[in-house]
Amino acid sequence: MSKSQIVIFGATKFRENSADSVTFHCDDHTAGLPSTQSFSRILPTPRKGNLGTVKALMNARKAFVINSGTATEKSVLGIIKVETSVPVGVSENEFRLYLTEVLKGYNTSQSENGGSDAGRNKSNTDMTVNGLLPDEFGDPTA
Repeated sequence: MSKSQIVIFGATKFRENSADSVTFHCDDHTAGLPSTQSFSRILPTPRKGNLGTVKALMNARKAFVINSGTATEKSVLGIIKVETSVPVGVSENEFRLYLTEVLKGYNTSQSENGGSDAGRNKSNTDMTVNGLLPDEFGDPTA
């Protein structure tokens, strides 16, 4: 991957793992508390009239300190993975519109009947109830 293909703000290129995979150190990365982002892609394989799909994977890892200042203080790793699979022939604009729709779905609460909470931002409690966050991440104002 060339530097012109992937630009990560707040990160420095660490290494190219292969021609189709690169790892970045984020600005807050240290040896004791690593913070990295990796990107890789798999080029399409055409088969019998199907041009194939381009697959991409983003893997973000960040160390967090839990139980800070206590005898049980330790560093634990949080991981976020995003994977896409886009058929050859889909325009960049079509894919961006689709991606925006999907991300809006995770950022807003949509009731089944389109009720009063449709379109509002999810709180941590909403995300906890829906299984997107562990229970301990409930509403910070509670």
